[in-house]
Amino acid sequence: MVSMARQGANASEDSSIPALERAAFAAWPAARVLDVDGWKLRLTGGMTRRANSVWPLQARGQLEVEARIDAVERHYRREGLPVRLQITGAAVPADLDARLEARGYAVESPVAIAVAKVAAVAGLGPAPAHFEAEVLRAPDARWLAVSADGGRFAEARPHYEALLARIGQRARFALACREGQPLAVGLGVCDGDLFGVFSMLTLPEARRQGAGRTVLAALAKSARAAGATQLYLQVGRDNRAALSLYQAAGFRERYGYHYRRLDP
Repeated sequence: MVSMARQGANASEDSSIPALERAAFAAWPAARVLDVDGWKLRLTGGMTRRANSVWPLQARGQLEVEARIDAVERHYRREGLPVRLQITGAAVPADLDARLEARGYAVESPVAIAVAKVAAVAGLGPAPAHFEAEVLRAPDARWLAVSADGGRFAEARPHYEALLARIGQRARFALACREGQPLAVGLGVCDGDLFGVFSMLTLPEARRQGAGRTVLAALAKSARAAGATQLYLQVGRDNRAALSLYQAAGFRERYGYHYRRLDP
């Protein structure tokens, strides 16, 4: 089983859990965000777990925790969506995971958050097969043909394009082609010293040939040009191919999260 080594305790402040979570929250902006005593309820028509879940990294106000959870459940049920909370080591309160388990919430989709130095990934050698890489400031038809139509967003393309538009000028769209044929893509999001990597996808006919590594290197070079020093990404713990790619590129796990889900 492929796993990703954890980064040592000397990680920089920029790679703390709250700092990375704040960057990732801003990098994947929901269509609507409601506030319930500091918890952020993300709503985006059901497209992706991150954009349709509670981000409970801060709390304020008068509601007790159980009453706050009750309010969350009412909001998501009105939307016809599963009630889902994203749980990290920085969740507030610290026993939130146990509270949700006691209420019947199931664990869903464990994810690893990994970081790497921009300089190291930008210096990756050429791929075994020749790919031409470019980084766009806006997604064109080639990029969308792979990222939207070729992947999990095919049934939700309007929501996906709207989300990309909300990222705005912080977004970088990497594309790897061979003989003019688009085969792999990735999305980068600038946030000061941090640069998030999202929406990595290689079409089946180009997998295990270096297309993903080509996209990563292109994004890292774009990050370096933007002044970022550290890359971060989120990857499902069951995605063995992606874990292997990122580990070989120099990424190391910083922490993990999972969702707690209660069906309607």
